[in-house]
Amino acid sequence: MLFYTIADSTDIKASEMHLAAAQIIGAALALVLSLSIIPAQRAAELFSISVLQQFAKDRALLGVFLILVATTMLSLLLGTRWSVRLDPKMSLVLQFLLLGISFDALRRFYVSTLNLLAPESAIRQIVRVSSAQIRRIGRAAEKVVAIQVVANGAPSKMDQTLHAQTIVRTRLPQGLQHSIAQLEEFAHRFIARRDSNATIETLGALETIATEYSDLRKKSITLHVDPKFPFAGYLSDVSDVLNPIYESILHIIEDAIAAKNERVVQHSISSMGRMTLQAMSVVAPGAAEQRVAPLAYSACFYLHRAARLVLAANMPDAKLRAISSFGAVLQNRSTDVGSTETTMEANEALFDIAVDGYGSRIRFRCSARLKPFFSRSVLKSRTTCSK
Repeated sequence: MLFYTIADSTDIKASEMHLAAAQIIGAALALVLSLSIIPAQRAAELFSISVLQQFAKDRALLGVFLILVATTMLSLLLGTRWSVRLDPKMSLVLQFLLLGISFDALRRFYVSTLNLLAPESAIRQIVRVSSAQIRRIGRAAEKVVAIQVVANGAPSKMDQTLHAQTIVRTRLPQGLQHSIAQLEEFAHRFIARRDSNATIETLGALETIATEYSDLRKKSITLHVDPKFPFAGYLSDVSDVLNPIYESILHIIEDAIAAKNERVVQHSISSMGRMTLQAMSVVAPGAAEQRVAPLAYSACFYLHRAARLVLAANMPDAKLRAISSFGAVLQNRSTDVGSTETTMEANEALFDIAVDGYGSRIRFRCSARLKPFFSRSVLKSRTTCSK
C-alpha cells in the first residue's frame, strides 16, 4: 500500500523486477527441496520405513512446495507482461504480495522442519494415522449395521456380531498391532538414549490406541471360550489389540528398570492403571443375564505383573503409583457388573505390595477407605503381617 501510494509510475522497470523476484523465489524453492531431505534422513535412521513414507506425505511440506512453485510461475508471468491492461505499479504491488506469501511459506517450512526433527513427531504421526483408521472403519461398520437394520426392519442381536465382523475383516487389528510394535521399538531406542520425554510420549500413544479401539468395540463385544484355555472364562477378540499393548508396556518397564529410569516406570504404571479403568467400562452380557467386563481381568493381570517388576526393582515411588492404580480399580468397580476375578487380582496385588513393604524401611499402609474392599482373607493376612 505504501509503494502504491508513493511510487512514481513514470519510470518503473516492472519486467526486470518480476524476473528478479522469480529468481529469488526459485532459489528459495531449490533450498527447500534440499533441506527437506534432512528430516527424511533422520526418520530413516531413527524410525521405520512406514514413518519415512508418512514424513514424505507431510501436508505442510507439500503445501510449501506448491506455494513456492505457484508464486514462481506467477512472477514469471508478470515478467513476460502477459496482461497489457495491468498497470506496472499494480503489477509490482501484486509481486510484493507474492513475495510476502513466499516468505510466509518459508517460515512455515522452518517450523514444520523443526517439528519433524523432534522424535515426538513420528509418534504423533503414527497415532494420527491409527486414529484416522479407527474412525474411518468405525463409520463403515456403523453404515453396514444400519443397512442390516433397514433390511430386517428392526434391530436384532446379530447387529453386534455384524459390527464386530466388519471391523475384523478390514484387518484393522493387524494394522494396529503393527503400529504397537513400532511404538515399542521407538520406546526402547528412547530409553537407550535416556530420552524420558519421548518415552512418556510413546506410552501416551499406546494408551490412546487402546482407549480409542476399546471405545470403538463397545458396541460389538462378542464373547467366546478358548478351547486351549477353557477355564479362562469368556474372552473377547478385542484382547487381540489390547494384550499386545500391555505386553509392550511390560517390556518398556523392564527396559526402564534396567536403565534405572523410575520416571518412565511410574508413567507406565499410571498408563496401565488408566487402561484398566477403561477396560472396566466396556461391558457385555454374560451368562444368566449378568453383565460382565471381559476386558478388565486381563488389564488387571498385566498391571499386577508390572507391580511385581516394580517390587523386584525396589522403586518406592512406582510402588505408590501401583497402590493408587489398584485402589482406583477397587473403588470404581460396579455392583451391576460381575468383576470377581478382577477384584481378587487387585486384592492379591495389594497384598503382595503389603508383604513386600513389611519389615523394610518404607511401609505402605492402605487408607481406611480401601479396607472395606479387601476380602477377609487378605485383611486377616494383612493384620498378621502388621503384628
